[in-house]
Amino acid sequence: MAAIELIGRILPPGTKVNLPPFARIAAAPPGKPELGFVIKIQNSIVNVVCDGATVTNEAFMDAYLCALESVRPIVNLYGLHQGLCLTVVFERFVGTDGATKEISLGDPALKGVFTAYDAIADLYSVTALAFADGNLRMALHDLSAAIAHPNDTAINCGRVVEAIRKMIAGQGHTEKHWEQMRTALNIDRLFLLRITGHANEPRHGNYVYMPGDLTQELSIQTCKVMNRYLEYRLRGSLPLTDPDFPRLTA
Repeated sequence: MAAIELIGRILPPGTKVNLPPFARIAAAPPGKPELGFVIKIQNSIVNVVCDGATVTNEAFMDAYLCALESVRPIVNLYGLHQGLCLTVVFERFVGTDGATKEISLGDPALKGVFTAYDAIADLYSVTALAFADGNLRMALHDLSAAIAHPNDTAINCGRVVEAIRKMIAGQGHTEKHWEQMRTALNIDRLFLLRITGHANEPRHGNYVYMPGDLTQELSIQTCKVMNRYLEYRLRGSLPLTDPDFPRLTA
C-alpha cells in the first residue's frame, strides 16, 4: 500500500512535547476513499505516515489536510491541559517515490491579486496602517490563516469581510452599514454574500466540508476585498470608483 510521510514540529520550540505512539487513525475526506494515519510525537517533532489505496504525490493535499486535522486536536488537548498555547506546522514530506520535498503553503492563483502596494517599496506605508489599527492587524492575520488552513477558510474569510465593514462603517451590521462598505469599495452585494454566506454555518459551530475549488474561490474573493480596502485607506479613505476600480461582481 502506498504511503507518504509528513514531518513537522510543534511550536513554540521552547516547549518539548513527548507523547506515546498513537494507534492508526482512519479518516476520509468527504466523498473520497479512507486514509490511514500513524502519528508519532517525540521532542516536539511530529511524524505522520499516511497510507491508502489512493495516496499519491499528486493527491498530497488530501493527505495533508486529513493529517493536520488528526494532529491538531492532539496538540490542542495536550496544550490546554498543560496551560500552553501550541500549534503544529508541517515542513516537509517524503513522497511515494522516497523523495523529500519542502511544504510551502499558499496558492499561486493569489499572486498578483494585491495591487494596492509593492511588497518592497510600499511595505512600510501599508504596515503603518496596520500598526495604527488593531482591527486591520487581526483581519490580515485571519486572511493569512484562511489561506494556510483550507479547513478554516470559510469562517476566516467571513470574519475578514465583516472586519472591513466595521472599519469603514463603524459598529452595526444593518443594510445601511453594508451599503456604505459596498459604495466605498465599489463591490456588488452578491460578491460579498458569496463570502459571508459560506461563513454562517462554521461561525455558529457547525463545521461544513468545502471542496478545494470553493475554498480557493473564497480566498481569492476575500483577497480582492482586502486589496480594495487597502487601496481605499491609502487614498485617504475616498470611495473607489470606475474606471480605475471596476465594480467587483459575483
